[in-house]
Parts: sequence; C-alpha cells; structure tokens
Amino acid sequence: MEIFTLDREVVVDRPIAETFAFVDQQLKGPYQRWVHSHEFEDLGDCTRVLDHVEYAVPGGSFVERQLVRPELERIFDYRTERLLELLGDGRSESLARS
Repeated sequence: MEIFTLDREVVVDRPIAETFAFVDQQLKGPYQRWVHSHEFEDLGDCTRVLDHVEYAVPGGSFVERQLVRPELERIFDYRTERLLELLGDGRSESLARS
C-alpha cells in the first residue's frame, strides 16, 4: 500500500487559550488509509492551524495523482479560504506537498 501525504498551514488572527490537537481516522470507507491530524498552536495574538493527512487509495499513484489529489487540494483550498473569512486574515501558505 502506497501512502501519500498532504500538509497545510494557515495562520488566523484569532488567539486561542492553549495549543491542542486531535486526529480523525477512517475506520471504514473509500480510502485504504486515512489519518488526518489537526493542530491548533497558540502564537500569542494569532493561531497557527496545521493539518497533516496520510492516506492510501485503491489504484495507487495514478489514481492519487489524477483523481484524489486534485479533489483534496480543492477541499483544503476551500477550507483555508473559509478559515480566513471566519477567523480573520492571517498569513497563509501551503507547505510542501508530497
């Protein structure tokens, strides 16, 4: 099983009380593997939101490149836009994607 990753970082202009994290893991569904960790890091006057996804798909790298990766990019682009709309304009960047 080939494992792929997606990483994102968004900084929003809202402080949080403390740094915290949680993980979503698919137990049954379309992915062979799906583990999505979310981390919210207190930076004082703003918050860094970090996402790391490890996933595997039936069909391997061809299906990942042609179908899955473009859809995940679209979903995470939308999520970034909404976070910035709802929580304020902060620095936003996509981290290296593998």
